[in-house]
Formats: sequence, structure tokens, C-alpha cells
Amino acid sequence: MGTLSIQDVSYTYKGSRESHLAVQGVNLTIQEGEIVCFIGPSGCGKSTVLNMLAGLFHPTTGKIEYEQNEITGPGVDRGVVFQSYSLFPWMTAQENVILALEQVNKGVPKQELKQKAKELLELVGLDKADQKYPSQLSGGMQQRVALARMFALDSPVFLMDEPFGAVDAAVRANLQDCLVDLWSKQQKKKTIVMVTHDIDEAILLSDRIVVFSPNPGRVSETITVSIPRPRSRQSLFMSPRYMDLRAHLLTLLHGEETQAWEEKVSSL
Repeated sequence: MGTLSIQDVSYTYKGSRESHLAVQGVNLTIQEGEIVCFIGPSGCGKSTVLNMLAGLFHPTTGKIEYEQNEITGPGVDRGVVFQSYSLFPWMTAQENVILALEQVNKGVPKQELKQKAKELLELVGLDKADQKYPSQLSGGMQQRVALARMFALDSPVFLMDEPFGAVDAAVRANLQDCLVDLWSKQQKKKTIVMVTHDIDEAILLSDRIVVFSPNPGRVSETITVSIPRPRSRQSLFMSPRYMDLRAHLLTLLHGEETQAWEEKVSSL
């Protein structure tokens, strides 16, 4: 089983003058095929934990394992998408995707890679923009290329740090749908770990939501989202289960003031 295991992990940023404890005592197991969202206040260590899962940071204490092997650096078994698109500006959309395909398809003819890249771009709705450069694409379109590139790696684990945070609401909804659609069509579903500030996004996408406490980041609660899939926004937002879960998450993140405000609104 492709389990991700975070075992009593802490991380300290070490500066020239002082150190900063960002994450402390995090224990978490993420099962194969799960979609897990990390939420919490800014600076609570969500992205730090994701970077450790990616192998970009190494825990100060504790360890992180994938399939019972300790993660010591980046690997093709973990695809990563950040809020910044990280596309190569001198390459077309197709070329950016082909570059990822080449990493895991050594010796495959170029023409086959071009065809595969075209199929991936078509999946994210960019088949007519495959020859455009990043500067010719909107932010949402660039993020679609980043998604296609991540799927090109065909990694069993996808790590996503606020991948839709820089786009408008309509594009964000479209990209969320695209991600879930691609995930659901996989015969062997990918494990997805996503950092988000958006409670609605977390509920819509997740099997479980991990709530981090303020700095130093600790796991304050892990919540199973028991709302059946597929989830439409319209049915979700009308669901009492959704409303209860949303209210609980808001209370966890913002405290008693939010709870009192919502109770006042509900009585109007």
C-alpha cells in the first residue's frame, strides 16, 4: 500500500541570528488514493509539512515515509504543483508537458510524447493552446498546464500547495472540477495532499481535512468528510451535513466569535 506516514515530525527554520520552530510533533497517516486537505491560519506550517512530503525540506526531528521508505529528497513518485506555475517561459505549453513526460518515459520516441502531451492538454481543456507560450496564457490556463504536467509524471502521489489560489472564482471552480474528474477517472486513484485556505474547497475535494493550529504548527483535528461522491456545488451547499461541517471548521479556525456570529445570523 502506498501510505504516507508522518511520524512525530518537527521542523525549525534556522536563520543567521535566530531559529524559528514552524512545525512541532506532527503525526499523520495518509492512505493510498485519499484526497487530504491541510487548512489552518497563515504561518501554521501547512506548506512546511507539504515541502517535507515533497522532500524539499528534511524534518528537524522525526521522519516521513512513503511505502515504508524514508523520504530524503524529491522523487518522481511525488508530483508537485505550487501556487506559482513554475512553467519554463521559453517553452510552449506542449513542450512544458513533454519535458515532464521525458522524465518518466526514457527512450520513448518524440512523436509519441507529443501525442501524449496533446492528450493531457486536451484533458485540461487546452488542446487549442498547446503551441502558446506561458506569457500568452492567462493565470488559469497556466495552472492547467501545470496540472497537465503533474499528471504527465503519473506519480502515485500529488502534492499541491494552494494550486488555485491565484485565479478568479470561476476559473478556480473549473480547475477543481478538472482535478476531481482526472482523479476519479484513474483506475488506481492518486493520493492527493493539498494545502488550501478555502474551507469550501477543502469540503468539496477532501476525504479528510487536517486542521493545523497556529504557530508552531500542530495537528489540532483530523475530520472525515462523509459527504458521498460525486459532489456538486449546488447539492453540497444545500446539505445540512455541509453546513454543520463548515460551521465546525470556521469555529476551529476563528474561534467563538465566528460561532456567535453564525448563531445570530441563523436566528434572523
